This record gives sequence, structure tokens and C-alpha cells, in this order.
Amino acid sequence: MFGPWSAATHEAGSSEDYKHFGAINAAYAKYLQEPYPVRTTIQVAGLPLGAKVQIETVLGR
Repeated sequence: MFGPWSAATHEAGSSEDYKHFGAINAAYAKYLQEPYPVRTTIQVAGLPLGAKVQIETVLGR
């Protein structure tokens, strides 16, 4: 998926509600391979533009 940027070293996500956590985990497993990178997830009161989930990823070669 990431071409030459094949190793995700850290991923952080925000969600309005942890009820979305199962879907986040499914997407995480679909696009990343074990060993999975370090991950931080927090629940927030709201996200810009009405988004339900925000994900930030740091990639390395």
C-alpha cells in the first residue's frame, strides 16, 4: 500500500466514540502487517468537518 514507504512506525487516531473501535481495528489489520506499529487512540468530543475518525501515521523506509 505504501510503496517504498513500507513501514508504519507510529499511528495515532481520534474517534468521537469508541463504538467505532472495531471498524478502526479492521481497517488497521487490512492495511498494515504484523508486527503492528505503536498506536495511540483517544476519544474526543468532536472532530473537524463532522469526521467520525481521524488517523495520523508516521511512515519509514
